[in-house]
Amino acid sequence: MNSGNKLTKSFVGSYCLVKLINTGQSCQLWQAQNPHTGQLVALKRLLPERRRVAEEIELLKNEYAVGSKLNSRFCILPIEFSTDSRGDPFLALEWFTGVSLKTQLESGMKHLGWRLPDVIPQMVLALSDMHKKGYVHRDVKPSNFMLNADNDVRLIDFAIALKTGFFASMFRGKPKIQGTRSYMSPEQIRALPSLDTRADMYSLGCTFFELLSGRPPYVGGRDEVLQLHLTGPIPNVIEQNGNVSKPFNDVIRKMMSKNPDNRFKSMSELLETLNKIKFFIHTPLKPLE
Repeated sequence: MNSGNKLTKSFVGSYCLVKLINTGQSCQLWQAQNPHTGQLVALKRLLPERRRVAEEIELLKNEYAVGSKLNSRFCILPIEFSTDSRGDPFLALEWFTGVSLKTQLESGMKHLGWRLPDVIPQMVLALSDMHKKGYVHRDVKPSNFMLNADNDVRLIDFAIALKTGFFASMFRGKPKIQGTRSYMSPEQIRALPSLDTRADMYSLGCTFFELLSGRPPYVGGRDEVLQLHLTGPIPNVIEQNGNVSKPFNDVIRKMMSKNPDNRFKSMSELLETLNKIKFFIHTPLKPLE
């Protein structure tokens, strides 16, 4: 809106909105700027119809609370949780110039495959840093990893992350069934109170499968996909991408074991194994264009 020859600026809290980046089911993500320091931030605010929904506000608060406990260069960290002049909540986060792995994948396998030897270890390290602080992410998927032109990776969105451990599970009781169905571990689907970081191991296995094949490991209707996570055979990614090495295929199958006890015990153990194998039979080349 113009007032004379001046452009009216919109503020949320102390941040000036620059441009809308994305609109999801419950939130908008904006690029914003602190006009006093020039600092760019990613500003997450609820959609108008959700700004008074207690559950949605709690998710924003949880993202801030969990992110504030992290100290990882592989995670997007929060700066501030506050309310604007109308009392509507918002979350300011570190600004990172890049796109999600999901968006990169949609550009075609040739644009992502050559990046994966650099990208995959960083994904593991991001989750390792989170797990070492005692949290399980619970929504590991391609759209929750950001990638920039230098192949730097950042993990995002801690809204449904949970504290792990006996006392944490005892006080919260049975967790809600939350996550994204294409990547949910069997124990998430069953809403087991003993949920731990091995749930993220399963989801990361599903994510690797998609990055290598172009599709999630299980496809179909909602209930069908959930049932396949519970009882379906573990697919081989080499059937979708013949350039994947057998050792890496076997690693992903182990990550996706139905029984958590049969997965890698930690992201550190997974990374140690990945450092010993080749991901591909032939190293994918960076496209010329």
